[in-house]
Amino acid sequence: MIVYHGTSEKNAVSILKNGFSLDAFYCGSLGRGIYLARDKERCREFGEKILEVEIKDCSVLNVDFKSISSHFQPLLDKDIEFMNKFKDYTESKGYKALELDNLRDVVVYDLSCIQSIKCDT
Repeated sequence: MIVYHGTSEKNAVSILKNGFSLDAFYCGSLGRGIYLARDKERCREFGEKILEVEIKDCSVLNVDFKSISSHFQPLLDKDIEFMNKFKDYTESKGYKALELDNLRDVVVYDLSCIQSIKCDT
């Protein structure tokens, strides 16, 4: 699967040299991970440099947002660590990344599923 990551020039150089680091990324709406998108134009919102990232298809759990959010709905008001539940759910199914089919975004939780990174622009 080919997906894209938008970032700054400085970060792109570091990522191409050293690979992604989960320590460098904040916790987004789907938990701590590397956020990628199938649409490279969408990535331009996050930086002028676009990286093309190849990840193993078999490592990605593709789910419908409505079905997964209803699974977690009871936790919304009770659990401050709600966002980490997406990672836990994904890994409990034996996957390393999560794609919500209606968003077309992919969050990588385990970097071992990344096969290659190259500069697209």
